Amino acid sequence: MNHNNSKALFLSIFMMFLMISAHGQNRYLHLTGSIENEEKVSADLVITGEKIYGFIQNHFTREAPLRVTGSLLDGGIINLIDKTTDIEFITATMSENDLITGKWKDFAGEERPFEMSVIYPEGSHKFGVTAVSSMQSLIDSPDSPMAVFESCILTPSNSLNKAFNDSFMTLVYKDLFKSNNASDPHAMLKSHESVFFDQYRVNNTDINTKENYQFLNWEKRKILSVVFNESDLVSLNFQDYTYTGGTSGLEMNKYLVFDFTKGNKIGIYDILQKVKENTLSELIKSEICRKLNIDPSGQLTDNGFFSNDVFVTSNFCLTSYGIVFHYNTYELAGQETGPLSVYLPFNNLTEVLISEGITARIVVK
Repeated sequence: MNHNNSKALFLSIFMMFLMISAHGQNRYLHLTGSIENEEKVSADLVITGEKIYGFIQNHFTREAPLRVTGSLLDGGIINLIDKTTDIEFITATMSENDLITGKWKDFAGEERPFEMSVIYPEGSHKFGVTAVSSMQSLIDSPDSPMAVFESCILTPSNSLNKAFNDSFMTLVYKDLFKSNNASDPHAMLKSHESVFFDQYRVNNTDINTKENYQFLNWEKRKILSVVFNESDLVSLNFQDYTYTGGTSGLEMNKYLVFDFTKGNKIGIYDILQKVKENTLSELIKSEICRKLNIDPSGQLTDNGFFSNDVFVTSNFCLTSYGIVFHYNTYELAGQETGPLSVYLPFNNLTEVLISEGITARIVVK
């Protein structure tokens, strides 16, 4: 993200924070529907004010869920962007009872009608949303640079098992938000907000704002959203984006998979055989080569990677039809390559999959 930011941009962001419509109340929605009454689709969307974050699964293609961001404007108008391509692919309207209808643009550019409604089938879980959005000026001046802070956290709404809900929240606080405060989500977010703005002022107060304006509009986003929510298994995505000067910011994504039947975190070797780690590594490497058009018989180090070997990351998420392994920037390669998400369908994992247990609850034969 290039940061030749203008004052007008930050004024518009500020106005966006203020203009929260009735549709913009903080909430999480689990939706199911179809494209042209043919292709089943589902979505897990987090709405904070006028912003939307989440993932959409096309059950016809059985590919990895699309990570989306977008807006919910007055009149229930929705626009969603595929974050992989930064292309807007959904324009729709949300009714007062959260029915979404509109147009879905496929990869060929064809617009097709679709509809999704809120439904929580057995084995899915409801979540409350706590969010904080704010901005502060660096100096007391109308043309001051600005810092923007935005964060949201999810808390289970189902009260069937308080101990499991508490275990879930402890993991979210410690593993994702790096906080030991497991009692008040709003207080935790406000604490992070305070630390960010304090750092902003301490680091930049003595800098010439006129000469360095474009580098002084700091941003911090910590967004928790849902990738997958069924069979009492929930996959979470935690987006942590930071811009503190320079030519671009840095986004890190972390995943957490939680089993609500046992109240614990799921590790990769709860799903896949540890003894087949080398085989799994080769499967991941092969998919990376395919995605980046790299000759699989060649050397990864000739293509910007730090090593010719690919380690099996513990940063993964379960989906309806496979597993996504995520490598943040600098884990396998630098900024030129960027982050890598590697999706392997369950059909490609039969050799390494633990046949009984967790995935048996969701694998479609």
